[in-house]
Amino acid sequence: HAAEAAGIKLPVGKSGPETMAMVSANISALLASQTQTGAMPNPQNSQQQTSQTQQQHQYGPVNPALINLAVLPPTHHEDIHFAASQLGELLPTNPELPADLFTSCLTTPIKAALRFWVIRNPRTSKVTLDLCDKLPGSVQDRRTPFGELNWIFTSISDTIAWSTLPRDLFHKLFRQDVVVASLFRNFMLADRMMRFYNVHPQSRPAIPSTHKHPLWDSLDLEIDMCLQQLPRLLKEESRRKQREDRANCVKQERVARASARRGPHRQSPLHGIGPMDFGGQQRIVLEIADTFRPARGRRGRAVLGGIQESDDDDVISGNDSDGVDMGSELGLNVAVTGYISSTYFSNQLYAFEVWLQHAATEVSQFVSDNGPDQIPRSLSTEPPPNLDPPDELPAVLQVLLSQQYRLRALILLYRFMNLGPWAVNLAMAVGIFPYMSKLLASTTAEIREILILVWARLIAVDMALHAELMKNDGMEYFVAYLANNIQMQYEPVSEKVRLCDTVSAASAFTLTMLCKDMPEVQQACFNERV
Repeated sequence: HAAEAAGIKLPVGKSGPETMAMVSANISALLASQTQTGAMPNPQNSQQQTSQTQQQHQYGPVNPALINLAVLPPTHHEDIHFAASQLGELLPTNPELPADLFTSCLTTPIKAALRFWVIRNPRTSKVTLDLCDKLPGSVQDRRTPFGELNWIFTSISDTIAWSTLPRDLFHKLFRQDVVVASLFRNFMLADRMMRFYNVHPQSRPAIPSTHKHPLWDSLDLEIDMCLQQLPRLLKEESRRKQREDRANCVKQERVARASARRGPHRQSPLHGIGPMDFGGQQRIVLEIADTFRPARGRRGRAVLGGIQESDDDDVISGNDSDGVDMGSELGLNVAVTGYISSTYFSNQLYAFEVWLQHAATEVSQFVSDNGPDQIPRSLSTEPPPNLDPPDELPAVLQVLLSQQYRLRALILLYRFMNLGPWAVNLAMAVGIFPYMSKLLASTTAEIREILILVWARLIAVDMALHAELMKNDGMEYFVAYLANNIQMQYEPVSEKVRLCDTVSAASAFTLTMLCKDMPEVQQACFNERV
């Protein structure tokens, strides 16, 4: 960038070293020409100087503006750098660790964390290093042990960063880019693990040290609870594969018997059957269907490959039923895998609810101490002086990915935003907008009312959300609700109707704020007669 600013036309198709050689040659030629300014020419050396100048100019003409490259300030302020150690430190050489522990933490943090826990707890666990590498699941599937552990790690690392880093630095590193956020989460884990071996990783931009944060103990607890189930899970997986092998053998035997009954002259199930031989076709189709018909379990459930399909309606599938691509759900089908899901997110919601009860008391006490004339101060952007921000906010946002706890999380977020504009600003600072924006595409009826109430709070405080909401046609959500729920009431109404009126008022308020200086929203409301 500096070379282009100086007016140098860089060669197209050249590699990095060649380009740097061109710039270096031009700068050297320029400095040499300035050094020789005013000196008497030497005829004996004129031919040698000419050849040197031609050699320096082979990459391009000398530009006087190149001198600015030597005095420009560093241009790497926005670069991101990770280093495994400080100057003079030696990397750990434990043979039980990965050969490159720092890179392993940055690329495969869960596997590195599992091995680190087993090394630190050799007597309290029956899991060996070889077994911990066999933890079933994948990062993409939160229903599996590996995926759920990665989900918990994301929540814990976000919470540590939220409670340790300044707000602007947290937003820059953990909310602007997904890849950068993932790298810094993994770097925090690497910092914690490598300090155990007296090695101090470095990063630019630098972040405060987090290796002593108490939430790392929560990650150790979740790893412990997960690994305690691993031997049993591996045994059940082995039994499942044996049942599948036996079922495949039975299928092959049935196919072989069916082929034998058809006779040796039949080369395929439909070979030799004429177009009108419906009886033969029907017989062979029934034989093939009988071959692949699943057996029946003790309770009448189908058994495919030795696994009984669960008839429990509460079993969560891998896809969101409301059509929102927000990840898999909490919990697993215990009848299929035997894995017992963690209660980490449920505990985080309970802790957040306890904090809300304490915060409501602090806010009411703050208002009463200042008197009725000072009540508007409770609507300021600053929380009460004795109230610390909740550490559970990042975990609550992660819970929004789960349909199982989504309604409860939205209710708690609405109660949190009712504390004042400062609470809405905190929710925006932790990164609530992408989650709320995706939920507008949800078709689940149970979260519709509470979602509108939450959006009314966001729109009332943050004016910058208006344009963002219009990008995804989010206003259609509120228009549709008003069009379907506006009705006049002349009689005493029930609590359900009152709630509907409250939500309708919140939806009307949101549209009113959006209609300001936005003709497209006004036209959409006019078309729907709202």
